[in-house]
Amino acid sequence: MEQRFRRITVTDQGIQKKAGWFLDRYSFDLSWDRVEGRAIVGAYLVRSSDQQVVRQFAQFLELHYEGGRLHSISHSDTGKRNFDRVVQMVQERLPGKRAKSFIEEAQERRRQQGS
Repeated sequence: MEQRFRRITVTDQGIQKKAGWFLDRYSFDLSWDRVEGRAIVGAYLVRSSDQQVVRQFAQFLELHYEGGRLHSISHSDTGKRNFDRVVQMVQERLPGKRAKSFIEEAQERRRQQGS
């Protein structure tokens, strides 16, 4: 079974991301058996212009594989409405592979170094 969500395709064999336009030329094709862990992380993205600073909350799905390497998927890859569906499909295919996100690990290291 194959399901497409904008640039993301989920199949029984794995998950693929097609490259986007301009700055987002990043793509991957990852089989389920190569995934060592998965994590969902939220972060604020900050943009500033002459008159204002805009903070926008975004979620990312991290797919950890092969010794600490990472692929990620965001709302812009799937469409905002489809992101939760992609996360659910990944969780169903990778039960028990919940991992700590790379961002969580970096924040934890910073806290430990500060104390």
